[in-house]
Amino acid sequence: MKEIIITEGMITCYQSHLVREEKSPATIEKYNRDVRAFSSFLSGRAVSKELTVSYKRKLAEDGYAVRSINSILVSINRLLAFLDRPDCVVKTIRTQRQTFLEEEKELTKAEYYRLLRAAKGSPRLCLLLQTICGTGIRVSELQYFNIPSMLNFKSVSHRMILHNTNYVPMARRVPRLLDGREHGTMDKAGIKAVPEKKLCQDLTGKRFGKLLVLEYVRPEKGTGKWKCRCDCGNITYKSTGHLNAGTAVSCGCVKADIDAGRDFKKVLTYRDGTCIEFLKNIDRPTKSTSSDTGVRGVRLLRSGKYNATITFRRHRYSLGTYTKLEDAVSARKQGENMVKEYLEDYNSK
Repeated sequence: MKEIIITEGMITCYQSHLVREEKSPATIEKYNRDVRAFSSFLSGRAVSKELTVSYKRKLAEDGYAVRSINSILVSINRLLAFLDRPDCVVKTIRTQRQTFLEEEKELTKAEYYRLLRAAKGSPRLCLLLQTICGTGIRVSELQYFNIPSMLNFKSVSHRMILHNTNYVPMARRVPRLLDGREHGTMDKAGIKAVPEKKLCQDLTGKRFGKLLVLEYVRPEKGTGKWKCRCDCGNITYKSTGHLNAGTAVSCGCVKADIDAGRDFKKVLTYRDGTCIEFLKNIDRPTKSTSSDTGVRGVRLLRSGKYNATITFRRHRYSLGTYTKLEDAVSARKQGENMVKEYLEDYNSK
């Protein structure tokens, strides 16, 4: 092939080619830097496979990291492909992909908060640290965290759209921090505090049933509620939704009054602690939709066996465990016959 000596004009044409490929300015600058370093190494010599391999070896001898060497080689290989010299392209160094980061490179929680405290005097730097740590973005992508991108923030999925339509996962608190950067305050940890939101609806002084709304109470954690005084004198706390929906009309005294009027023992008959009316339901069909076996009082155990029980005088009695369903049903019927004998004795008196 024809010998090629890299010139300033070739580098300029290569930059224009990268622009047409819609590479970012940072990528173009990086490729340009790597190509110029390679051109300086050649010192006016024609490009060859041997010189490219020699430059690769020199990078390793100079102490470059493997990832840095591969990044530089990618830049050079793209230039060689642009110059129509694929024969001079070299392979990158093979590396095993690391699933986990090395422990000494990890940022602990204590170190993170120490960084925030150190940046306490600079709100902008503090927000910068929280944005990077809260999203995992690259430093070069910080420029895209602007007002339009914040308006496109997906609060449900905790994602934000960047310039290239990529979705970046982010903590829920990051948009709130960025939104309050102009009018918020800094706390002891250097974290931006967002001012409290105004109430959408003021219910102070309004009456809901027996409740008179006194004030809105906002706890340190959780949802705020309205402090109300009931006509009976009790103080209770209700949410805005319950008050507006009409489901909260008292401190609970109304329900207590209703329940007090329901004296079931006046209409039911009890003997030895047993409700006679309940026992009479034994005469109903034994098929039950609430039972996993379809038979009332018979349930299927995890072992695959069937257990028969019956409740009498506030106690549940086990009638045995059986391998076959038919045997468990038979035991249950025998227990029901004992209850019927008790009813017959009661009715005879």
